[in-house]
Amino acid sequence: MDLFDAIIFGGRLMEWLIAVIAATLVFLILLVVKRFVVRRFKTPAKKTATDVDDFLVDLWRSTTSASISQRSWRGWASAVLR
Repeated sequence: MDLFDAIIFGGRLMEWLIAVIAATLVFLILLVVKRFVVRRFKTPAKKTATDVDDFLVDLWRSTTSASISQRSWRGWASAVLR
């Protein structure tokens, strides 16, 4: 039996490794996107008369790394445990 064929929590070890790598990449990409969106839209949002765009920028800025991480890991773990 190959090491990567070992079953852990209902999924093969290779599937878990792929899921961990994919979730980590998604997490990092989402952090970069978050940073880009906040920097790109913060200044124009302050210049407008409405508060809706200010609210959306503040919402993006207040999104924590933990919530991004939780969303990225949940999808990949459920794909392995199907």
